[in-house]
Amino acid sequence: MLNSDGKAFIMMQSKDSDNFKFRNTFLEKEHYGEELIDAIKELNLDYDVEKIISTLNVTDTIPENNKLLSSGKQLLSFLLRTNYDNLENDVKFKINDYILKNSKMRVFKLVDNYITIKK
Repeated sequence: MLNSDGKAFIMMQSKDSDNFKFRNTFLEKEHYGEELIDAIKELNLDYDVEKIISTLNVTDTIPENNKLLSSGKQLLSFLLRTNYDNLENDVKFKINDYILKNSKMRVFKLVDNYITIKK
C-alpha cells in the first residue's frame, strides 16, 4: 500500500534487450518489463515508463585462436549467472556462436524499463 504521496519504482529489462534475448536462450525464461506494464495498464494504475538504453562491449567474449580471454569468461559468467568454465563444451560453442551472430559490432544493446507507479 502506497502513502498518498508515495511511488513505487521498478526496473525491469525489456524484451528488446540483447542481454534479455541472450539469457532467455541459455537460461530459464525470464519475465520482462513490458509484461509488467501490461498488468499495470489492466489495473488502471497511474504510471510512467522511461526506457534506458546502454551498451556493453562483448569483444572479450569472442575467442581468438580458439582461446577465450579470462575477462571474456568472467563477463559470460556474469551474464549467465553461472561459472562459464563449468559449462559443457557444446554449450560454450553455442554461446560463442550466438554472440558472433547477434552482437552488432561486438556490442550488446541493453534496454531497461524504469517504471514508476504513482498513487
